[in-house]
Formats: sequence, C-alpha cells, structure tokens
Amino acid sequence: MSKGQADSRRRLAWALLLFVAGQQSLSLLLDNGVPLVRFPALLYLFPHLWITLGRMLRAGHVGKALTLFPWLFTGEVARIRGFHSARRADLRSGAVVRAA
Repeated sequence: MSKGQADSRRRLAWALLLFVAGQQSLSLLLDNGVPLVRFPALLYLFPHLWITLGRMLRAGHVGKALTLFPWLFTGEVARIRGFHSARRADLRSGAVVRAA
C-alpha cells in the first residue's frame, strides 16, 4: 500500500469516527426526539461568529477575518433566523413540547 493510500484511509477512518461521535453526542442532546434548547435568546450573542473569528485571529489571519466579518455576521443572522423559523414551525405542529 502506498503512503497516499494509507493517508487517505486514515483520513476516512477519522471522518467516520467523528461522524459517529457526532451522532452519539447528538443523541445525548435529544430527549424523546425533542432538542433541549432552553435559552434560544443566547443565540443572539452570536457564539459561532466569535468562535470562527477567534480561530482566524489565532491563526494570524487578521486581514481575512476583517474582510470576511460582514459575510460571517450575515451567515450567523441567517442561521439564527432559520433556527427560530424551524422552532416556530415545530411548536405550531405540536411536534415539540415547550419546556417548563
């Protein structure tokens, strides 16, 4: 087996492991099919935006972070709007019971 084939197999094995681990952690966050989201207002603190910008800045990509900031912010707003519209639709359909 060549080094390239071994590397691609190793990457595939890690990807599968991460996928399975993600599915496992997702199942831990679900309670009878209901996501445990108690404070959706915290989404407005834009956690993914700050995580992404922090990683870019730590990697030394200051210019790229500043250039991409409007796009990252717009994407975060779209993600939050999508979350709330899906949540609203689920609440209307009765698929999700509101947390007490």
